[in-house]
Amino acid sequence: MINLTNYLEGISFSTFNFWFTRISLNIFRIMKLGDDRKFYEIGTLYDDENNLEIRILSSCNESEDAIAADFNRYKLRPEYAVGRPIDWNRCEEAYDKLLIGCHLIRAFRLSSSDPDDYLNPVHRAIEWLSTTDFYTAPGSSRYHDNEPKGLLKHSLRVALKMVDLNMLPDFKSVKLEDAVLAGLVHDWCKIGLYESYDRNVKDDSGKWVTKKEYRTKQASLTCFGHGVSSMFLANRFFRFDVDASLAIRWHMGFCRVADSDMNELQQANETYPIVHMLQFADQLSITKYNKD
Repeated sequence: MINLTNYLEGISFSTFNFWFTRISLNIFRIMKLGDDRKFYEIGTLYDDENNLEIRILSSCNESEDAIAADFNRYKLRPEYAVGRPIDWNRCEEAYDKLLIGCHLIRAFRLSSSDPDDYLNPVHRAIEWLSTTDFYTAPGSSRYHDNEPKGLLKHSLRVALKMVDLNMLPDFKSVKLEDAVLAGLVHDWCKIGLYESYDRNVKDDSGKWVTKKEYRTKQASLTCFGHGVSSMFLANRFFRFDVDASLAIRWHMGFCRVADSDMNELQQANETYPIVHMLQFADQLSITKYNKD
């Protein structure tokens, strides 16, 4: 689990004169801190790891060296990780970093105050997750990701698919940080849901061997139903708008919906792009032709 006290030490938000918001994988908006302590867009920055290209609005006269220095410090913060590839050898850290990054970007967007002052909700979320089986649980009992850390890896794959879909014109209106955060928490309903057991099966040679498999427990963490349980748990820590809440609630799409709820699902799909977006990302994340 990331220690938030040490994680942002030396790269506090309040020390930045320039800030950056991601447009695509390598392109960022450059924001300058004004006299009123708010940030205003002054240009764009292109970074492909080997080359840094800064384009300032003609009406601005800013030091490119100062902007580059702040950007190099920004790359050490969790916000930079949102929209980037992840290190699959460090899944737990990658998940926590994305959770923090999404929360801080949302805090920056929704408040004029220092977003570092709004760390408490995500800190509580990570502390709670560390008391559960989230980081070690399977993604299902016998379908996708039915292995240790399957739930963690599936959540990360869905978050990455949300990034890919966000590049499409139909989903450009969805805030990247909202899309990624919804992907990270969409299956929290599976926390504490499965238990392992030993099953005797025949191997390829016909010999009986013991294999570890998973089954659903008699009692789950919540009893609201699949999507509603995730929505309930996520909203204990993060303030989701209606569209993202509906995306989490309906992320199973038509795979798990009662006839009486069909109209509500259809209305959500037609009204809010992020609802369909999360359904597509969830489905794409488990395809066998999409390997990491």
